Amino acid sequence: MKRFLWLTIACLLIPSWGIAQNHSNIPIDVCSSDMPYTYQYFHQGSLQEITYNTPGRHILPNLDTITIIVHQESHTHQNCVVCQGNSFTDFGFYISEEQTALPGIIRDTIHFQTSWGCDSSISLTLTVQPLPDVHVTPHDTVIFGNSANLSLRISGANYYIWEQGGGITAATVNNPTQNVTVTQPTWFIGSGYIPGQDMVINGHFTNGNTGVSSAYSHVSSQGGHALWSEGTYAIGNNASNWHENFQGSHDHTSGNGNYMIINGSGIPGTVVWSQTINIEPYTYYVFNTWVTTVGPSPYANLQFSINGGTIGNIFSAPNTYGAVNTWLNFYHLWYNNSSARTATISIVNQNTATSGNDFGLDDISFWKLNGCGVSDTVQVLFNRYIDTTVCENAFPFTWHGVTFNDTIPQFTIIRKQDSIDDAVTMRVHIHPSVHTTVRDTIREEQLPYTYQGIEFFDAVTDSLITLTDALECDSFIHYSLYVRRNSYNHTELTICESQTPYRWRGHALYSSCELRETIPNAQGGDSIMTLNLTVIDTMLRIIQLTDDFCEEMSAMLSVQSGFSDYVWSTGETTPQILVLSPGSYCVTAVSDYCTIDRCISVAPCKLDIKLPNAITPSKLDGHNDYFSIDESQQRLIQDFEISIYNRWSNLVFYSDQKDFKWDGREHLNNANKHIEANDIYRNNVYSYVIHCTDLRGQRFSFKGSLVVL
Repeated sequence: MKRFLWLTIACLLIPSWGIAQNHSNIPIDVCSSDMPYTYQYFHQGSLQEITYNTPGRHILPNLDTITIIVHQESHTHQNCVVCQGNSFTDFGFYISEEQTALPGIIRDTIHFQTSWGCDSSISLTLTVQPLPDVHVTPHDTVIFGNSANLSLRISGANYYIWEQGGGITAATVNNPTQNVTVTQPTWFIGSGYIPGQDMVINGHFTNGNTGVSSAYSHVSSQGGHALWSEGTYAIGNNASNWHENFQGSHDHTSGNGNYMIINGSGIPGTVVWSQTINIEPYTYYVFNTWVTTVGPSPYANLQFSINGGTIGNIFSAPNTYGAVNTWLNFYHLWYNNSSARTATISIVNQNTATSGNDFGLDDISFWKLNGCGVSDTVQVLFNRYIDTTVCENAFPFTWHGVTFNDTIPQFTIIRKQDSIDDAVTMRVHIHPSVHTTVRDTIREEQLPYTYQGIEFFDAVTDSLITLTDALECDSFIHYSLYVRRNSYNHTELTICESQTPYRWRGHALYSSCELRETIPNAQGGDSIMTLNLTVIDTMLRIIQLTDDFCEEMSAMLSVQSGFSDYVWSTGETTPQILVLSPGSYCVTAVSDYCTIDRCISVAPCKLDIKLPNAITPSKLDGHNDYFSIDESQQRLIQDFEISIYNRWSNLVFYSDQKDFKWDGREHLNNANKHIEANDIYRNNVYSYVIHCTDLRGQRFSFKGSLVVL
């Protein structure tokens, strides 16, 4: 490929780097298909060219430098497998379901350019894997009894897996037949697979020990005692060449090729054969091997393992020592339920015996199934009988697609989407309709009257009642209801309590009540007499709620009564009043029918004046500054005078007011009781004399002393 860069100078085309004064380093990007690369440049007045076979930095004769950078083209090929009838969308290809409708080979190529403009391609060879034609026989068996022995057979594929709703697990032996005993309804699924790509390298041992990884020791030289030690193996075509007691001269692949000859270890779980392979995420695989016995019993017990965890059941080598060259096939279906792209697959020996336990392996494979399995489901159903009762006019009726015209039993299978079907024989019984006539007679007070859930508010004649029972069958009742009518005499009366007892039909009534008397009438309805008597409660009491009037010099008076309107002798109209002096208090209660009065007397208190024996007239803290009488005691006093004397019997204070307050100052001289505001003489003792009368006019005198501090 030739590339040019030209400038026009004086009407002459010359390369842009042809001027030698400033030597350039020119990068050139080329595709791998452009090599060898020819470059043209201008030197010594003429156009010249040079060809390079390798990329990198090159110096031109004109001393310019070019760097050839080669970009690789991409031409890849993919071999893939797809199940018949499935689309393929990997690597940018889209192969539709219509294109894979038939088995075969599909080839396609996608051409594209890389980011450097290099032509590239990816080609595809797609193998359309045929689906097996899987059938399980017999299909959908109905058993009329308690149990049955069945022989199920599957055909149409290479590998089979059995599942059963009743408990059969996936079989590790490639067994197309299952003999089962069933005692209850169940289902069986037989799945058949045709293998696709085998992921194991040298599983037929054609290339000797290539690709084999084992916890056993490999022996490469033949001899009668070469495999004498437990936990050793060799790759060969005749077991007797490696152990004088071994038998087995035919491999499984061709009859004269290699296979793996093993002297089993007595340590369970020891890896006999292992290989790490590439796998695809979320893809089904089948782990497969062929096993033969090369020594006497006990025979090898083997198990498949993937990534260190065993899968499937333990399988045993054939018990055919002496009948040589007998091979058994074992396999297990495994699903890579992850994004992992590698797996370590192994065959481990679970036998603990050191004597015997000698076997051979051949044709180990790990087939990619590509999801190309087909399943066939069969059911084993047990007939059960159902008894049903229908109305006599229900025929014909249809039940799960079966039409009944009479009571002859009929069999059907009830199909279910989410569970096993149901095999049923239905037996039909007839529930006849009933026609009856009913007549009821009641007294008028029994109305409304309920019969068969229907409420009647008056008499009816020949009313047709249709009843539907639990079977939705109709019965018919011709119903008549006769009512005996009553005569009524009602009295409404309101009286005061003082008018009791009230006499009515021999009853003495003292309180409100409702009375009913029925006078039977043999000819029909009764005579019913009723009285609604309201007796107004004229009970009226005045209660003194305060226990001791004299304690607080007040009392709360309260009315107890059924009346709602009150007037006190004080003029107040509330149910409770507060009184502050002794005396008689009355209340009048009024209703629409009655008026009543009640009075209560609040007794006067015995006069007992309580005075302090010392005062501290500082007037700073507001406590004990004055010599005085409490206000509650003042209300008990009518006339009053007090005289206070010093220790020389001189009158220093006088008042005729019961609400007096003496602050300890000597206000009076002894001659004319003239007021003088003298100083307080503290720590002096004074005496006092009080003359007073109470509210009843009784006269009292009190004497005492106090200290002014």
